Amino acid sequence: MLTSNERVTEKVWVVALIESLGADRWLIIDGWCTVGAGLENSPRENVACLNFTIFSPVRAFGPGNGGGGGGDPGLFDTQTDAIARKELQDKLKNFSKSNCNKVFADVIEGYSTSGFVGEAKTTEFYAARNQPYASLTQNQVVGNGNKASLNNSLQFGQTARTIQGSLGAAVLLGPNFFSDTVPGQQNTLVHELLHVYTNGWSDPEIFDAFKDYGLKHINPGSGDITGWISTDCTKTPTGAN
Repeated sequence: MLTSNERVTEKVWVVALIESLGADRWLIIDGWCTVGAGLENSPRENVACLNFTIFSPVRAFGPGNGGGGGGDPGLFDTQTDAIARKELQDKLKNFSKSNCNKVFADVIEGYSTSGFVGEAKTTEFYAARNQPYASLTQNQVVGNGNKASLNNSLQFGQTARTIQGSLGAAVLLGPNFFSDTVPGQQNTLVHELLHVYTNGWSDPEIFDAFKDYGLKHINPGSGDITGWISTDCTKTPTGAN
């Protein structure tokens, strides 16, 4: 039986790994090695990986891993993931032709469109006020050592916040996000994806980096970044000259 945080140095069949940990399909593995794809249709498919770590608690999800009956809800908010990723998929489907894409390429060292768009597939999204996810800690979700709950990590009235750690990035979404229009939600998500892609640039750093591209800090908070994105990164809507 494999234990959490055990370093595996020889080839292990993923089926055995999944069965030993009680997960149904997917495991997120250290070193950008994701295993388990296709297992729901071919449960004995031989998929293997070398030199990976099983995190504790195991970041696993799939049918039966978080269902009713008082079972462990898991560490993924799959419902919010689906909503956010669908919004991003729609927003970013022609992103390579956008002005934002051009601006990001001008400013962010090593930028690539595929890399930015790809972050939407690996970033986790949480309705930070909703249980059971509200009680999860930042450390459980992203592995950053912070024991604050997701609920307490989002300020009152805050629409969204990105946190990062050794397990990756997560976007915490507040009630204001869910009551916004679809275009508003999409622009917020691109704003947060910018934090993810730049490995945690703060809002002040983003304001400074794009100040020559129409971004102005006019209003309190960081909503002007979202507003700027809504104009395809050409100007800050409110009060812009």
